Amino acid sequence: MARRATWAVIVSILVGTIWLGGILVFWAFWSPGFDWFQNLIVALASLLVAGGIIGAAWVSTGLTMYPK
Repeated sequence: MARRATWAVIVSILVGTIWLGGILVFWAFWSPGFDWFQNLIVALASLLVAGGIIGAAWVSTGLTMYPK
């Protein structure tokens, strides 16, 4: 059972790191034409997607570790 939880932790760390690196690269190179509000919306939308991926990993882990 701990193997599934380890998998979810690894997914969480990887997605968080990739999200942070991606948003920093976006802000540094691809967003000079955007204003601060557009940058905020891009960051929040990408954070929502990353949270969905992490949430799916943890839900699948919880459902396999604690079946009905």
